[in-house]
Amino acid sequence: MEKLISCIITNSTKVTGEQIQYVLAEFEKLNITVQRVQRLGIDGVRLNLWARKKMIFPQIEESIKADINLLTNDPKPRKLLFSDMDSTIITVECIDEIADFLGLRHQVQELTAKSMRGEIDFSESLKERVKLLKGLTITDLDECFKSRIEISKGAKTLVSTMRKFGAKSVLISGGFSFFSDKVSSLVGFDRSFANELIVEDNLITGYLKEPLLDRKLKRSILLAVCREMDIDARDVIAVGDGANDVDMILEAGLGVSYYGQPVLKAASDIRISYSNFRALLYCQGIGENEFVLE
Repeated sequence: MEKLISCIITNSTKVTGEQIQYVLAEFEKLNITVQRVQRLGIDGVRLNLWARKKMIFPQIEESIKADINLLTNDPKPRKLLFSDMDSTIITVECIDEIADFLGLRHQVQELTAKSMRGEIDFSESLKERVKLLKGLTITDLDECFKSRIEISKGAKTLVSTMRKFGAKSVLISGGFSFFSDKVSSLVGFDRSFANELIVEDNLITGYLKEPLLDRKLKRSILLAVCREMDIDARDVIAVGDGANDVDMILEAGLGVSYYGQPVLKAASDIRISYSNFRALLYCQGIGENEFVLE
C-alpha cells in the first residue's frame, strides 16, 4: 500500500538540477508520483512522493552517484546520536593502522574485514588481532593517532547541529578507548565507550579488559543510556558500518548504514554510500541554513 512519504537525495558535493530531473523521470517510469521538490541545501534535496515503504533505488543511485532514502515518517530531529567510530566518525580502522607499525597490516586487516562482514565472531577476532599488537608502546599509539586518524567529513557538523537542537551524542566503538576518548573530544561527543587495552610498563600486553564491547553490549549500552536520559529508543539515530553494529541499528528509531557492509545495509533505515554526515541532518528534516558548520 502506498502513502505520502519523504524522499531525501544527498551526495558529498552538490545535488544538481540535472540529477533531480533524472530522478523525477525514473520515478515516473516506476509510477511514483512526486508532489513536491524542496532544496534543503547544496548537497540535499527532499521530495514528497507516493511510494511503498521499503523501496530502494540502487540503479538510480549508481547513475547519479547520490543516495536516495525514503523515510516512512516525517523527518524530525532526534534526541540522541549513537555512533560507531572506526570507518564511520573516523575514516580508518584504528587497529589496522596500529598493525602497520609492526608490519602486520595485511594479516590484521583481513581479520578486521571478515569480522565487519560478520563472517567470524567479533570478540574472538578482536582478541586474535590484539595479541598481534603486543610490544607496541603508548608513544606508538600517540604517533598513530597524530599521523593516521582523520575525522570524517560532516561529523563535527552533525554533532554540533544536533546539540543545537537539544540532542546528546554518544560515541561507541569496538576499538580502543585510547582512540575513542580523543576522537570524542575532537568531534564534540558527550560520552564515549570502547574496549580498553591492558598496558604494563608503557607496553601493550596483547590483552583487553573484559567484558569486550561487542554487538550485544553496544545494544545494551544504547538502551541503558536511553533509560538514563529518559529517551525513547525511537528518538535515537544510530550509525554504523559493520556486522558489530546491527543490533544497535535495529534498536534505534532511525538506523543508518554509513558505507556499510551488506549485512548492515539490510538492517538499516538509511543507507549512505555517496554522501557524508551532513546527509543525516537532512534525514532529520534539518536544512543547511540551520547547520552549525565545521
